[in-house]
Amino acid sequence: MMETVLELTILAIEFVGASFIVISVALGLIEIVRSAIRPSNQAAPSVARLNLAQRLVLALEFLIAADILKTILTPTLEDMALLGSIIAIRTVLSLSIAYELRGCR
Repeated sequence: MMETVLELTILAIEFVGASFIVISVALGLIEIVRSAIRPSNQAAPSVARLNLAQRLVLALEFLIAADILKTILTPTLEDMALLGSIIAIRTVLSLSIAYELRGCR
């Protein structure tokens, strides 16, 4: 019972993270197209890029949270190592995007 609830929770969190990624890319494309149509603001593509990066960091945080919850369900050492490496990669991506965002502001 508890395992099923945890699996559903993980799926819900992963769905939120994946949805954020899809929505972020769509919004980023809209912002870029808008800046191409109205080239009056030269900084618009950079702003669109920064907004996309901020949204992607938030999506990665959701995916990392889901991965952390997955570690509760993984019975083998092999699965734990795989999840650990996925978490490490996503954390490095998140930190590098956040670092770039701080540098651009």
